[in-house]
Amino acid sequence: MHRFGSFHLPTLTFYRGIIRKPLGVTMISAWVRPALCGGAMLLALGATAQARTFISGLGNDANTASSCPRTNPCRTLAGAYSVTPADSEIIALDGAGYGAVTISHAVALVGFPGATISAPSGGAGITITGGATVTVRSYEITGSGAANTTGITITGGTLNIYDSVARNLTTGMAVNSAHVMTVNTHFTTNTTAIRTTGAGVDTSNFPRSGTTWVLMYGRTVTFNTTAFFQTDPGANKYTILSAIIGNGATTFVQGNPLSRQGQALHAPPGALR
Repeated sequence: MHRFGSFHLPTLTFYRGIIRKPLGVTMISAWVRPALCGGAMLLALGATAQARTFISGLGNDANTASSCPRTNPCRTLAGAYSVTPADSEIIALDGAGYGAVTISHAVALVGFPGATISAPSGGAGITITGGATVTVRSYEITGSGAANTTGITITGGTLNIYDSVARNLTTGMAVNSAHVMTVNTHFTTNTTAIRTTGAGVDTSNFPRSGTTWVLMYGRTVTFNTTAFFQTDPGANKYTILSAIIGNGATTFVQGNPLSRQGQALHAPPGALR
């Protein structure tokens, strides 16, 4: 059980859109609640939207002409996103590779066992801009060993990511002045698992606030060359609240020294327990 401040969050169970099993997340503070609630609101909106779009390994992006319905799905996330309205969902119907996608409005990417997003050499698998609130569920995001790859890049906005994996990337996730929550999401065998830029959370003050933070529940960060690289989080501020294991090299924090080799890197005692 986790506690941030004195705010409690009941165990959640979502269906079809994002989560089909209890998260086991029971408590969270005011500075995280907006991100989680934003994700829940997005799911509710997506669940009732009239214009869900669908993708399949057997699909065709020519089906954007009919807005990628379930009976005529698109082939790629990028194709389906081009005809997906804000606050809706792109739903994968089977396990396949769905390419990369750039997102600038609120959307949920609902994956499927075996569904993958591939980051191209010199690019990102998912690029989030424009302050969008985005939810990602059940995707494997991979760089396949290509050079200079990033799994997810988010600049501004909010990302909620569930039951996913980011592996074999130069950078698993790059967070720039944005808020991210991960649940049961694993960052593994990357050069750098998570890189953040922007002022973090001052855990000595309440309510919690910060320009940049990543809050992680469940599976987290293992067997990367570098776990976290934080650029100028600010004195006595933290952009990452989590526990990490098995990372082979020093975790670097640029701007204000905060590093520990192969051990937990998290908020000071009392901030996370």
